[in-house]
Amino acid sequence: MIFNKKVKSVLIGIAASALVFTASVSAMAANETGVTIGDVNGDNFVNIKDVTLIQKVIAKLVDEPEHFLLTADVNCDNTVNIKDATIIQKYIAKIYKELPVTNEPETEATTASETITTDPQGETTVTEPQTTATAPQGETTVTEPQTTATEPPATQPTDDGWDPRIIQP
Repeated sequence: MIFNKKVKSVLIGIAASALVFTASVSAMAANETGVTIGDVNGDNFVNIKDVTLIQKVIAKLVDEPEHFLLTADVNCDNTVNIKDATIIQKYIAKIYKELPVTNEPETEATTASETITTDPQGETTVTEPQTTATAPQGETTVTEPQTTATEPPATQPTDDGWDPRIIQP
């Protein structure tokens, strides 16, 4: 019996700690108007439900809830778009420690054009574009170009008039 009471009290303590932690996380994101930044649906939690609601509003599947611009504009650019939903996802994944995120670096991607070369033996080589993307933390990701070689062009018909594409009698 004593073991069960100890286990029960430990479990109650863990549950209480989790509740206090959750309340403190959502309270950290509160702004001066009293609404919690990122808590778009108003359930006092910043979670994937808020991201889903932003996506539904953008897609015009549902109407904007009360205080939508105040709670959903987590990058403070006075518009609510997919960038805001992405920032909330990063907040949930603990990439961002607090909301709002006012200095998120832009992600840029550049692509080089395709290169086609033919060598003296008639073989054609196609080099796919190389893509470079800069991640928000300033890291650069480079994908190596892929090269595809094709067979040399088919030989031309001989002067005897025979063409392999035509069925001969």
